[in-house]
Amino acid sequence: MMKTEALSALCLMISIKIHKVLPLSCVQCSTPSSPQCSTDPGPPQMCPPSSSHCVTLVQYTPNLQDDSDANFNDHAGRMIKMERGCDKDNSKPGCTVGKEDDMAIVECR
Repeated sequence: MMKTEALSALCLMISIKIHKVLPLSCVQCSTPSSPQCSTDPGPPQMCPPSSSHCVTLVQYTPNLQDDSDANFNDHAGRMIKMERGCDKDNSKPGCTVGKEDDMAIVECR
């Protein structure tokens, strides 16, 4: 019985040492360069070794606060762009309001 346990432990240690961790693969595209990114993003590609998460980043035109403003902006709530790719961490989930090219945007991860 002792030989079997020792052999099992040895096999486990060897398999742990041999086992290689596969690198992270994520879909990587952006709607400005590939409009089909939002519906047909294609196959995943290998990420840099420093990446630990896949991320989808979407930017929207903000919805306006009152109806009088909304009448002047037919683009409120529409997607500006979507990017898919690799990320070093997952520290900023959710949506934030920001500014890009002097335009207010809502960015969601």
